[in-house]
Amino acid sequence: MTGHDLKRARLALGFTLYDMARALRLSGGREAAVKHLRTMEAGARDVSGPVSRVVQALQDGWRPPGWPDSEA
Repeated sequence: MTGHDLKRARLALGFTLYDMARALRLSGGREAAVKHLRTMEAGARDVSGPVSRVVQALQDGWRPPGWPDSEA
């Protein structure tokens, strides 16, 4: 998955940068997590395999436990 693919998926899901950072459980607090996601979307940081898998799961309808509107 490229950074462009990641951004396209986030926008298709209707997620803000922070929503996606939370769903991916990026660490470091709000600002750091959003910055990390921005660098991946810009192609300055590789999108890891685990991130790619979670994004695919999100596109397939999975949501983390406790996520608004999730059944888990």
